[in-house]
Amino acid sequence: MKKFKYIVFIVYVPILEVSIILCCLLVRFMIIAPFKKDKNILFVVARKRTGPTGGGGGVQFLCEKLLGHFREFEGAKYAINYCYADPKRKFSNVIIPFGFERSFVLRSCLRLLVSVGYVFKYGRRSELIVAHDVISAFSAYILRLRYVLVYHQQGESLWERSNLNNDLSTLEKLIFAYIQRRAIKNCIKVYFPSSGGEYSFIQTGGAALLRGVERGVLYNTVTDSRVGNDIESIDNLSVDVINGLKQSGYLIAYSVGALTEAKGVHDIPGFIENLENVFNKKIFWIVVGRGDKESALVEEIGRAGIKKSTIVANYRVEHSDILLLAELSDLYLMCHKYSIFDFATLEAMRAGCALVLSCIPGNTDFNKDQNVLFFESLQSESYYDLGFLKEKNNETFLTHFSGRCFVNNYEDMISENLFG
Repeated sequence: MKKFKYIVFIVYVPILEVSIILCCLLVRFMIIAPFKKDKNILFVVARKRTGPTGGGGGVQFLCEKLLGHFREFEGAKYAINYCYADPKRKFSNVIIPFGFERSFVLRSCLRLLVSVGYVFKYGRRSELIVAHDVISAFSAYILRLRYVLVYHQQGESLWERSNLNNDLSTLEKLIFAYIQRRAIKNCIKVYFPSSGGEYSFIQTGGAALLRGVERGVLYNTVTDSRVGNDIESIDNLSVDVINGLKQSGYLIAYSVGALTEAKGVHDIPGFIENLENVFNKKIFWIVVGRGDKESALVEEIGRAGIKKSTIVANYRVEHSDILLLAELSDLYLMCHKYSIFDFATLEAMRAGCALVLSCIPGNTDFNKDQNVLFFESLQSESYYDLGFLKEKNNETFLTHFSGRCFVNNYEDMISENLFG
């Protein structure tokens, strides 16, 4: 049976991938006249509906929650529909038995097949398609519809897959490169969640794809405020423990993110002493995350001599506990190597934490009013007003990144691409 599955995977998968692409292109060539339009807009993503998480699916959920299903533009009322084209709901009987989930490009092709069907059903009469991923954008291209692409990946798509150790065959690379190129080159405009998102895309091989393409920024937001009553999912930590540390003269700092090279958490211990000098207080640091740089982090903690004042929660921590931790903390520390726009940073801002970040595109987007400190420019002989920084970050969140700002940005984007 295993040998049969292997043969099917090696022979059948490439044939299926190419067949799906050719069928989709045939559909495009068969569409001669544009569809009659109604006053509606379709948001579409080739993901399942999972709630306010990261990525295209999570951001579309926020759009659904905050924008709602009706908006007025230029004096006319428009219906807004939301579509989640999840291939596993349609093809689970094919994907799971033969292990096709191992093939990123086949999954993408199946997403495409489902997405084209959904976009045709719900979006062919829409005046504008807002696609939250490349596959959905390509679906709109296939159906000759007007669309914008909101790009949420951590870099150019093929680079991201290789960075995640997904080995693609030459054929698969060609197929996905074609999908990505057509989706981007034929959109009205491509939007990134920050200047860092655009920078990461260009730096990881996407510069040629963006040549001649209009670009914009659509900042994300955070809305989840389900704060726990106590910190129950982090060992040896509670509200009482944190309050006791504060009474003992400690500042509470925390970091949230995968322990990987990209997140750079393992570089933070070397800055703790400097931070203690500029704030003239000892720091108790709480790290939430796990990854392949965990051993490097532990080594750096030991080298910095802060083992007794550090907790590393390298296991699942409830989101409600992280939100409570943000409200109890004074500082949020992250030393990203690259970042498109970190949700955890937004949560820290909303909670009124002072931010100390690495000075890279994506993180610099948060610094709207001298409200962010950067590791690279900290002066140990300088004094920073912690209370001022905490208050400034909460104000900056409300002014630039709140739910209201999110709605205004998306309304402006829709209006611009409907009538601009």
